[in-house]
This record gives sequence, C-alpha cells and structure tokens, in this order.
Amino acid sequence: MRQAIPADTELQDVVRPIARNLRRLREQTGRSLSALAQEAGISKSTLSQLERGQGNPSIETLWSLAKVLGVPFAALFDDTHPSAVNVLRFEEAPVIARSGRGYGARAAREGHGFLMRHVLNRRGRGELEVYVVDLEPGARRSASPHPPGVVEHAIIVTGRVDVGAEGESAVLGPGDRISFPADRHHHYEALDGPVRSISILDYP
Repeated sequence: MRQAIPADTELQDVVRPIARNLRRLREQTGRSLSALAQEAGISKSTLSQLERGQGNPSIETLWSLAKVLGVPFAALFDDTHPSAVNVLRFEEAPVIARSGRGYGARAAREGHGFLMRHVLNRRGRGELEVYVVDLEPGARRSASPHPPGVVEHAIIVTGRVDVGAEGESAVLGPGDRISFPADRHHHYEALDGPVRSISILDYP
C-alpha cells in the first residue's frame, strides 16, 4: 500500500520544509529539475510540484530523492534554524507516515497502528554516542562540560525532567526533544517521578 504524508492541516507543515530543502539540495548539486526527476524515477511535473510546496508525496518518492541527492531521508524534513538551544515538543513533531485512521493497541493488524514522527536529524558532524539515562524521583545529574563543539540531544521517554545547559534548560515531557551546547555545565533533574531519556552526544 502506498504510504503518503498525512493530509489536511498537517500536510502543509510537512511539505513546506520539503519544498525548500529539495530546491536547495538540487541547486547545490547542480542538477536541473529534469535531471533530478529522471535519476529519482519520478516525473518532472511531480518534482516541480514538490518544490512549489504542492502535492502529497509518497514516502517512496522522498526516499528515492534523498538517495539521489546523497542525504539522509530526514534531511528533507529539516526545518530548524541555528540556535543555542532548540526544543521540539512531541505534539509539534511532524507526522511523516501513518497507517490506518487510529493508533493504539486496538489497531494491531499488520499495516495498521503505525505512526512515525520526525524529531531530529544531523548533518556534517562526526561521532555519535547514545545513552539511556534513568533518574529516580527528585534526582539531579549535574554534568561537567564536554569538549568544545559537542551538542547534546535528549529525547524524553517517560517522566518530566528539567534538562539543558545551565541558565538555558527546559522542562520536557514524554516525546519532547531538546538540543543544547554540551561544552558548558548542564544537568538533568527529575521533577515528578522517575525519568528515562535517550541522550545523544554529537561530536563535531
């Protein structure tokens, strides 16, 4: 079954960054509309529509374009702007694929009950380290600065936590994500109960 970007109000929020990124990446690689369309196996009119922020592209089309352009799939959805601290709330993360109208235990059949949100992508950096961080209720983890240029990404799995660089932290809940410069003192503090988060150290 063809999987597509969700329709209605969610569609424009997802397609706008795709349009900007496709045009930018195509121009960076010196390709014409016709050349990129041919390499990706899609029509020129389809690609033209995508670059104008129109249409409802399938996941397969976007995978093909990302492969030809030599970028990660998620790079097509990137709508972030450089800043010291960047917080993404779970409910604001764009839904990029969905099967069926519902999502939950009742929709357990193959091809149903599937929902995928884009929460983070990275470009042009070096090594990654990934950790699972567990905090007991009321616990606080204070961390010394990492080497210069290290960025830390935290995605909250359960609980509520105050996390981030000193003076620029944020309170996050399940599904929320924060990215912050980790070459400064930073902390994780459980607020209402136990916390589990995924911590990603992103080295330059």
